[in-house]
Amino acid sequence: MKKPTFWKLCGAYLVDVVLCQVVGFFAGGLAGGIVGFILGATGMYTPEHILLFTVVTGLAGGIAGLICFVFYFAACEARWGKTLGKKLTGLQVVQTEKGE
Repeated sequence: MKKPTFWKLCGAYLVDVVLCQVVGFFAGGLAGGIVGFILGATGMYTPEHILLFTVVTGLAGGIAGLICFVFYFAACEARWGKTLGKKLTGLQVVQTEKGE
């Protein structure tokens, strides 16, 4: 089996990262908005706590984006043996009998 070139791997990873960034951006915005709404509805959001509010909503968004990123790679490679980036570049994850 022929090993992929460095640039093919980079291209596949770039496609995957861009896709994950777009999905993670929306998931993160949604998660941050939900946390912000909850904090605002409970009265925890006050002008004195604006920095804490910003950090908490940003953290919630970042965690949601990270979950999307990890889930994307795990789910795609477990189900199809490749991500969208690997499919577009003709790469596939395979398991050898010797574990090489």
